[in-house]
Amino acid sequence: MHSVLPLAVALLLAQAGENVREAPPPPPPPKASELTRAPQLIEFHAADYPKDRLERGETADVSCLVDIDAAGGVTNVEVVTGAAPDFDQAAVAAIRSFRFAPAEIDGQPAPVRIRYVYHFVIEKRRVQTTVVLDAGRIRGSIAEAGNRHAVAGADILLDGAAAATSDAQGSFEIAEVPPGSHDLRIGALDFAEDRRKLDVAPRGTAEVRVYLRRTSVGEFAAVVEGERTKEAPTVRTLKHDELVNVPGSLNDPIRAVQNLPGLARAPFLAGLLLVRGTPPQDTGTYLDGHRIPILYHFLGGPSVINEQLIDRIDFYPGGYGAYYGRNLTSALDVGTRKADSSLHGSFSVDLLQAVAFVEGPLGDNTQGAIAARRSYIDLFLPLFLPNNPRDGVTAVTPIYWDYQARIDHRLRNGDQLSLFALGTDDSLAIVQKGGKLAEPIVLDTHTGAHQLRVGWMRPLSSDFSVSVSPLAGIITTSFDSSGLGQGAFRNQQSATLVDYQLALRAEGRYRSSSALSWRSGLDLSWDRYRVEADVESSLQLRGLGAAITQPLHIDHSQVLESIGEYLEADARVGRFQLVPGLRFDQFFWRGHGYGVFDPRLWARYSATEATAIKAYAGIYHQAPNPANIDPSIGNPDLTPERSWQAGLGAEHRFSPAWNLSVEGFYLRRGALVSRVPATSVNGIVDNPLYGNVGLARSYGLEVLLRHEFTGRLYGWVAYTLSHSDVLPLPDESWRAFTFDQPHNLIVVAGYRPTPSWEISTRYRLVSGNPSAPVERATFDSDSGRFVADAGTFGASRLPAFSQLDMRAQYSFVHDLWRLAVYLDVQNVLNHRNQEVHLFDYRYRSDGYIGGLPILPTLGLKASF
Repeated sequence: MHSVLPLAVALLLAQAGENVREAPPPPPPPKASELTRAPQLIEFHAADYPKDRLERGETADVSCLVDIDAAGGVTNVEVVTGAAPDFDQAAVAAIRSFRFAPAEIDGQPAPVRIRYVYHFVIEKRRVQTTVVLDAGRIRGSIAEAGNRHAVAGADILLDGAAAATSDAQGSFEIAEVPPGSHDLRIGALDFAEDRRKLDVAPRGTAEVRVYLRRTSVGEFAAVVEGERTKEAPTVRTLKHDELVNVPGSLNDPIRAVQNLPGLARAPFLAGLLLVRGTPPQDTGTYLDGHRIPILYHFLGGPSVINEQLIDRIDFYPGGYGAYYGRNLTSALDVGTRKADSSLHGSFSVDLLQAVAFVEGPLGDNTQGAIAARRSYIDLFLPLFLPNNPRDGVTAVTPIYWDYQARIDHRLRNGDQLSLFALGTDDSLAIVQKGGKLAEPIVLDTHTGAHQLRVGWMRPLSSDFSVSVSPLAGIITTSFDSSGLGQGAFRNQQSATLVDYQLALRAEGRYRSSSALSWRSGLDLSWDRYRVEADVESSLQLRGLGAAITQPLHIDHSQVLESIGEYLEADARVGRFQLVPGLRFDQFFWRGHGYGVFDPRLWARYSATEATAIKAYAGIYHQAPNPANIDPSIGNPDLTPERSWQAGLGAEHRFSPAWNLSVEGFYLRRGALVSRVPATSVNGIVDNPLYGNVGLARSYGLEVLLRHEFTGRLYGWVAYTLSHSDVLPLPDESWRAFTFDQPHNLIVVAGYRPTPSWEISTRYRLVSGNPSAPVERATFDSDSGRFVADAGTFGASRLPAFSQLDMRAQYSFVHDLWRLAVYLDVQNVLNHRNQEVHLFDYRYRSDGYIGGLPILPTLGLKASF
């Protein structure tokens, strides 16, 4: 058994491992096309009012989908919610004659589809016997109550007569209004009508600000046809509303990704990304293309990114191109959004934490946003601990906080500048209550990280753009304890790791023709980490020779460097898309240098507009964990780990909302770092501790049936059939991966019956984790304990995991703010799931540690 020093230092190094070995990637690929200007109605033609209905005084509303081309002409009109055949025909005929100022996507005129409601109202005309020389005007703006977002396309009626329509900013103006009191009616699709009296002074201007309350879930919005450019064979994107409302995610958007196919279920509330039968360190996690230094807070806490800043999450389960490097399995990229051009904010509290967010303009071409979070479970936990005057009660609780800030600025020449700051801090607190016989315990564990990055992007032409993104950061991890356990663990142990990070990455994109585009990039990273440890050890550091007790001191620094270059082409011919890529990475540590080539290729064939077939294959490398190459507790002679991936799948879209994806995959990893035994030749002992001798393989089938997020409904059914096993040493037998789960079924559904209510649910049915059967145990007189005679790991399993979660949210809406109250209940049926199998010291009786019991969480969120 080794001393506690490897345990303490390995803990420090492992927590910073991904950051030490990996340079943050460049800014993410360009986002999907964005509607930058809504179409404006500039030529209106009144419909022919059905004569008999006019005589009877009947009115009606006809809701239509209207296709508008890039020139502003109407190309098609489809009735969505009709009133009567004659009303519908008249509305369609009138709308076909409309003329619009064209919409713009990314600043360029483009065809779009909008929803338009034609109101058949009986117009009242004001009869004037004299000319009004001192007429005034009415100027106003219309916004949605609760969030103050502009409402475009609202109809304004003055004294019963149609007078104006709100523009894209929600503004309107009515001229030549006679002085006096007037009736003003404002209506819009899916909103309650607003009626009010308004006085207009002679030659004056009456200002009005109207807040409309939503009555149905749908909204008036332009629908941009088309999808994001395919930049990987498989990318699963979750949007903001899908991310924060999944039951059991505790308002943590990144946790929602764990409900997609390809990910194994993590125990308890752990935020582990166990993708395709591989450990978390084989998946790269990114924020806007830059690697996140720490993804989750301690002890199953939330992710370190505020959900208000997140626009989308792209999950690449495998087969991705050359853009992402130094990961053996998958990549997860969290995309943040620019701040809004008007002032908004939110504040939320629940049983664990408080979160604040604010955004707004900082100038004509500048927007900024800032978010912060602080936990307070350490303040309330002592109030709920039982009191044991004799033995006492001891609990460990996390304390965490984080912040994020983003500023975006557009220069006059079109260049885009961005500044992003990220910080997170975690520590553990010991809470002791009562206990005359309890021994004091000291446990000071702390991890903090701060990053600052700058982004610059210049479009040199419509076909060529360049971007540069430097980054600087620091990660500090410390460990100080005494009074834990027996032997060396009861002694004073302390260690500190400081990691200084510098990175620079640049990328160029060029479209040489409509059928061929290129992207090439260079990334440089430099990490210097310093380790200092003072340990009272009862064993030698490498576990050799006689056991002695002595204080040990470690104080050294280590530099890790990496250089990566990549080139990727995107060729499209007819229905085919072919994307070959090549990545070349060089790693340097402790006088060692390694260069690796990673060729990758994926292809896609669109059999029809609704059906596509895809395939991919590629090689991937990553450096060993810095703890494994540390000269004190590891082996600096290790080489990079590698993997080979291949996959074949198909996608089909049944409708704009429903789609199905089926994909088979095979993943083989080699040169994995494994613990190796010491050897002795001619009396000379060689104990490298670690070697690149491990192998692993995973294969399976992933199915995703998804209903895209719409006004009322969203959800998906995810099923994964897979098998994963590992071979740690060449002379051992293959065994199951720790979280090998052959069957994993997840059903997520959310429904909004009204704008105020939202109900969602999640059900999971997953194979139990593997275990090793124990038939008997033998007493070892040397150690004084029983040693189990266990079978092959994976020959037995825990019972299947089954859990139903539910969430309900109700929103109170005011003109300027909104208050949401939610109840999130995990394990509604209080099903007793087994997480860990335990035996008594003689292995004659067994039991288990159960998973979460029914766990309700109540929270409030106010936004403006």
